[in-house]
Amino acid sequence: MAYRVDPGPGCRTFAFVGAAAGAVLLSSVAVRGSNIATIGLSLNTVRAQDAARWSFGPFDCAAGQQLLPPQIAPVSVTLSEKDLVALLNRSTPVAPIADAYGLTLPHPEKRAASADALKVIETGNVATPYLGVYHHNDGADRFRTSFVGTRDFVRWQPLGDLGHAASMPDIRMLIDGSILYADERNPSGRRPQITVRHYAGLAEFIAAPAHPSAVFALPRTRGATADGTPNFGRIAYNGDIRRSRIEVSHHYYAGGIRDQNASGTLVGFQTWRNPATSKLNQAFAELGYAQVGGREWFSVGGVSYALVEARPHQTAGWDKWRIFLVNACTGRITPLAPKLIGGAASVGNPRLSFITLPDGRPGFAFSVYLFAEGAKATPPGSHFYVAPLPVAVSRPS
Repeated sequence: MAYRVDPGPGCRTFAFVGAAAGAVLLSSVAVRGSNIATIGLSLNTVRAQDAARWSFGPFDCAAGQQLLPPQIAPVSVTLSEKDLVALLNRSTPVAPIADAYGLTLPHPEKRAASADALKVIETGNVATPYLGVYHHNDGADRFRTSFVGTRDFVRWQPLGDLGHAASMPDIRMLIDGSILYADERNPSGRRPQITVRHYAGLAEFIAAPAHPSAVFALPRTRGATADGTPNFGRIAYNGDIRRSRIEVSHHYYAGGIRDQNASGTLVGFQTWRNPATSKLNQAFAELGYAQVGGREWFSVGGVSYALVEARPHQTAGWDKWRIFLVNACTGRITPLAPKLIGGAASVGNPRLSFITLPDGRPGFAFSVYLFAEGAKATPPGSHFYVAPLPVAVSRPS
């Protein structure tokens, strides 16, 4: 059932345009004189188990066409929103080529490392056709970002570390083969901050990850005690990083009590412009989810979507984290519930990449983190799933 928000008599409605990666979402606002009243839904009036979807009205979704691979579905594939929900919920008969629970990866310094927040891209390189970045606990109560290569998503080659006291990596390959990379770093152990790095090419990234061609630390969000989970949005790049415009969405810990989303644009790799709180925060708050964490923007058939993790409030347990699909064109927010062996319900850190599978078929790689709290009989940790896009929703190119 879809729930829509309508303004009362004598009101004019306005659509907020979200700043994050061209996402355009959030709620309608009714204006009567000088009083502004947010018109929305809360879980006090609409129970989560009764609401399959919540809608906040139509928004512009053209910005989704400005994302870069692997965040754009192949043009040869069409997916309706219903198809997309079914894929992410694992309620289709598609046979995966990889389906790992509690995924660990080989690491130079230890037998295996938990592949948390694993993000995969295609490289076009024969030796390392797929590259994955992830974070893991280094055993000293700190995280470390690392990277691996694979040809088949079964056998993985450890390539080294990307950062110590670092986590939540994101990565893109630009049009000239150069690499854009971001993560959150906390060397002091007191205040995480986002760092964006550029490498001249894949070879440089693999051989010397500690020596990027350019690096920029995003300014700290005012009033926040942490910034993290960077996610690349729209990127304007013509081969000169000093003339680029890179949109970065992220979350910040507002006042040390609440996870919230924000975004801004890194201009010329030297100026951070237009930092703004994302309207995702308001929409999710109206649904009873005050804590809004990581998000992953992507585009299917020109429609912009986001995967978002959220939980009701700060004191809610880790077992209360859930993921949602946001349709930026309609404003619809759909709770997701992937069918996982063992019945785990608490999931976060969604990562989605559209890729070409080793056999040439269009496919996708999807990873989430399963919290030990609420895992039930499911192995906690990184769940990684790679599958072809269903033939039924594909058309000849």
